[in-house]
Amino acid sequence: MSFSFLHIERHDDIACITLQRKEDNSMDRACLQEIIDCLDHMEEDHSVKAILWTGHGEKYFSTGIDLQWFTQAGPDALPGFMRKIAEMTHRTLIFPKPTVGAFNGHCFGLGAIWSCAFDFRFMRQDRGWFCFPEVDVNIPLAPGMRELICGTLPFSTTNRLLLTGQRVGGEDAVRMGIVEAAYPKDTLLQQALAFTRILASKEQTIYASLKHDLRREAITAYATYLQENPPA
Repeated sequence: MSFSFLHIERHDDIACITLQRKEDNSMDRACLQEIIDCLDHMEEDHSVKAILWTGHGEKYFSTGIDLQWFTQAGPDALPGFMRKIAEMTHRTLIFPKPTVGAFNGHCFGLGAIWSCAFDFRFMRQDRGWFCFPEVDVNIPLAPGMRELICGTLPFSTTNRLLLTGQRVGGEDAVRMGIVEAAYPKDTLLQQALAFTRILASKEQTIYASLKHDLRREAITAYATYLQENPPA
């Protein structure tokens, strides 16, 4: 299966998936759909035991929504686009295999929110910010996002990031419980891959069950929104 915005490289039983849409890996509706389709494909492929997400280039993991595309799409596209965001995030949350993020650069907005649906996150030591800028760009959280973020990050971290829009670098992200560890650029993927291999060795049924139990509130919030807002 081929994708326009995702590059898949296999490392034995781990699929390393690289976002590669525009320089900043921002997302439009087609990109969201590709991520959903890719997750469907990876779940069906029994030779894949875990996924490691990263971004192309050295500056961005993802800046979130492609605002240029969104502006051109117009207000009529908003309901369907918001539903697609929820669908992608919900699909990531319920994915039964381990998911890990290796942030090669900036992780902003929807990119940061979506990354909270990963099981674990890693970041570069030397470059890149993690940020929820919604308070500074006058964008409220969509249904499910509060439950997702609060169920992933410590409350003090969530409170500070959401209400201040603070940009957090690698070392501070470790201290604040956003990522497991921060590494230099040259070893980030290697270290994240080594961690992902540990997760890939776990028995999938119990791993999926435990993950679902831990994320139940966010999963339910997204599922309710999707049920109440069927596709147009």
